Amino acid sequence: MFKTRGIVKFGGLSLLCLFFLNISTFDFRGQDLALRRTRDLTALASALNTLKITEADLKPGSGFCKKIEGFLGISDIVAAQRVPQEEGYQVAANLRAQRALHQMAIKLAQFGKNYNAITQTEFNSVLGVRVIIPAAGFGSRYSPQGTAQKTLAVARGDESNIRLAYNGTFKTAGVAPIIMAGEMFLEQIFTEAALNDPNWFTKIKEQARLQGGACVIDDNLIDPNKRSALLPSEAMIIYTASGGHGDAFVCTVKLLESL
Repeated sequence: MFKTRGIVKFGGLSLLCLFFLNISTFDFRGQDLALRRTRDLTALASALNTLKITEADLKPGSGFCKKIEGFLGISDIVAAQRVPQEEGYQVAANLRAQRALHQMAIKLAQFGKNYNAITQTEFNSVLGVRVIIPAAGFGSRYSPQGTAQKTLAVARGDESNIRLAYNGTFKTAGVAPIIMAGEMFLEQIFTEAALNDPNWFTKIKEQARLQGGACVIDDNLIDPNKRSALLPSEAMIIYTASGGHGDAFVCTVKLLESL
């Protein structure tokens, strides 16, 4: 009796182990990738028809690619990746460019028209990139005495660090960059007249508090000479009282969504 019960229990356990083994070895990821690939191919076929292009147009150098490069403000979608000239790197860069063109075609098809009729504004609404540059700290590691903000320091070629950062990143034509500024940054770009008000910073902090932690800085408060010498010309300055842990980004994004 005991032996029989033992066999039954062992048999049940074996079946149970086999069941879990089948689940653990089933290729969920592979099945998911296959499903996504099928969906992408279906969406791509529809997009090609809508945009009036063929798969041959989804390669660097095509008319569609040139249109995308214009939207992105670059001259060459492969060269813009800034990879070494060795063949392996260039092949990989070409493949990345083709995948990007595939996905952008699917996204742009929602406008329901020939790709040549799509505007910069429409492109920006679904695929635009806004550059956000943090400059809200006190720069204590750069200037222990608190006399200089490192983003405004002139590094080389008479260009400020913040302008070098902006010029070296990917961006979208027509989308103004955002500079998240703190007290020290504002103090170094404001006009003398603005700084002569003893309550200038208190007023800005109160405005930010009322708007959820961030506020857009009035361009009239910024010295035009300092703007032209140190900042990206079209940059929007947003004050945010950062407490660390990414809250400055959260407050800035919430403010942008409300504008």
